[in-house]
Amino acid sequence: MISRFHIIAFTHKYVEISDIGKMHREGTNLSVGLDAAKQACKLDELIYLSTCNRVEMMFFTPEKVNEAFLKKLYKALFGLSAKDIKWAIEQGKTYQAEDALRHLFFVTSSIDSLVVGEREIITQVRTAFEESEKLKLSGDFSKVVFRAAIETAKRVYTQTQVAHNPVSIVSLAFRQLLKLNPDKESKFLVIGAGQTNTVLATYLKKKGYNNFLVANRSMDKAEKLAKTLKGEAIALADLGKKSYPFDVLLYCTGAETAMVDEQLWTKLLGSNTKDKIVVDLSIPAGVEKTVLDKFKPSYIDISSLKVQARENLEIRQREVEKCKVIVNESIEKTVNLIRHRELELALSFIPAQVKAIRQKATDEVFAKQVQNLSESDRKLLHEMLDYIEKKYIGLPMKMAREKLS
Repeated sequence: MISRFHIIAFTHKYVEISDIGKMHREGTNLSVGLDAAKQACKLDELIYLSTCNRVEMMFFTPEKVNEAFLKKLYKALFGLSAKDIKWAIEQGKTYQAEDALRHLFFVTSSIDSLVVGEREIITQVRTAFEESEKLKLSGDFSKVVFRAAIETAKRVYTQTQVAHNPVSIVSLAFRQLLKLNPDKESKFLVIGAGQTNTVLATYLKKKGYNNFLVANRSMDKAEKLAKTLKGEAIALADLGKKSYPFDVLLYCTGAETAMVDEQLWTKLLGSNTKDKIVVDLSIPAGVEKTVLDKFKPSYIDISSLKVQARENLEIRQREVEKCKVIVNESIEKTVNLIRHRELELALSFIPAQVKAIRQKATDEVFAKQVQNLSESDRKLLHEMLDYIEKKYIGLPMKMAREKLS
């Protein structure tokens, strides 16, 4: 079964971050696409992971993952054009079996992150698996693999110093923003009330910034974050109905396309031409390039943080080597767990079959003889059959485990 485990990854290591957004989907588009891909490509189990610097598909399938398979996958899941399918086939990095496990463990442990040592990724991986479970796309083997990934990440964080004094994309963006020295009276427009913007805005609040307007698709989330910031909340659909001359825009949503175009920018700012700052941590980017070219705000995005991320990696490189030792140990353990689970499923018919044989023997084949026994003899007979049944059911599993060990 381990040979059926595959990962296709689009990450900051191999793909321009701005291009990763082509593979980002959310909401109904995502759930419909995942279901279509599972059916079209004969996937036993499927998990989709999307973060600010990666999109990955993790799945179990008996099918051969070749170019024809990938074409079907990208068409069903993303609805890509022929041109974009060609691009995806060329750019996607594929992993199989133990290599796929290693990649997943590196991702979950932040070894493969843009910012090595950041802790957000473990939550993102766990959430991706939980969403797959809700959609009934995952199963027994995904559960084994992802439980092992989380346990491996916890070992990495506790047994090495890779996450000591942790940094993250958010903290790097925060530092970069402070270097631009925004005035304490600056007006902040926060588009998106997810974890990224919540953490970033909370950092700013602690630094003494107090003027926040939060816009989000869900008003509940917008109001919750606004309350924390002592700011105002607005529905995303109402953004642009009146002006809001912000000084700093914090943008991070799950939208599949850029939301801030020239028209919205102009409606919000009106005649306000003061220099602006944009922190855009979305994949794909939330602010259109035409806005950046025309209005020239100071712009912080994930790509611009790569230099700081590389410096962070150099500092932590020695710890990364320790992490790899832990990952290799976990791979061996997980492969054995997968084999054991495969065996358990293969032998799962035995208990029911043994019980059925026993039932037929006592109720049909030897029914008269059993009825002629005294109550004490019948009790002894059933106790003997209970013992034999229990031992017989456990014997094949015990022998198989000994052989695998």
